[in-house]
Amino acid sequence: MEKDDTLDELFQNFYPRLKEDDAFMQNLNRRLEAVEYLKAMQDHQLRRYKLIMLMVFALGIMCGGLLFYFITQHADVFPALPLVSSIPILSFLAENSYLILLSAIVLMICYAVVSVMNLTQELRKLHA
Repeated sequence: MEKDDTLDELFQNFYPRLKEDDAFMQNLNRRLEAVEYLKAMQDHQLRRYKLIMLMVFALGIMCGGLLFYFITQHADVFPALPLVSSIPILSFLAENSYLILLSAIVLMICYAVVSVMNLTQELRKLHA
């Protein structure tokens, strides 16, 4: 197999010239300023995302607390399950329907909080 020497000749004949004039320095400074601007914008955007996540977390806690309060204080709006049965499981559900409902709400709120925290951690990993 024969070696193609055209690329070797092309690289041997290439002698880059480095200019030390003002245009080169201005171009370099302009590019460095652009990089600094992009870093500042990314930092600003990350701070904004963190603030939004904190606000969503606080809003979720407040909504969950208000819903919990509303369900416990207004039993007439959320009637208990009307299960009259001699089966122990159904009678347990009828007697404890409020607690089961509140437990389900608490689990959903916990899932939402964990999801927000997971998203926050992923944003931190992207920034690092």
